[in-house]
Amino acid sequence: MSLRSLRRRIRNRYAGHDWLEGVLVAVGMVLLALSALSVFATGALIAHFRDVESGFPAGPGVAQLAKGLGLILFPLLAVVTFLAGKFFTGLRLPRLRGLLHPRRRA
Repeated sequence: MSLRSLRRRIRNRYAGHDWLEGVLVAVGMVLLALSALSVFATGALIAHFRDVESGFPAGPGVAQLAKGLGLILFPLLAVVTFLAGKFFTGLRLPRLRGLLHPRRRA
C-alpha cells in the first residue's frame, strides 16, 4: 500500500464527519456565552459586595465569604471558558503585539 492510497483511504473515511466541526463550534459558542455570563456575575458581585444581607439566616460573615469566593471563581471561570470557546470556535482575535507596537513605515 502506497502513501498516496493510505492518504486517500484516510480522507475518504473522515470525509463525512463535517458534523463534528459543527458540534465543536456550537460547544465553543456555549462556552463563550458562559464566559459572558461569568463576566456579568463578576460585575454584579463587585457592584453589590458591600450590601448588607438582611434575610440570610447564617449571618453576614458567611454571605461576605460567599461573595469573596465568587470574586475569585467567576473571573477565573470567565477566562477559562473564553479560552476554551475561542479554541473550539476557531475565533481569530488581533494580536496584542500588533496593537501595542504597530509597524512603522519607512
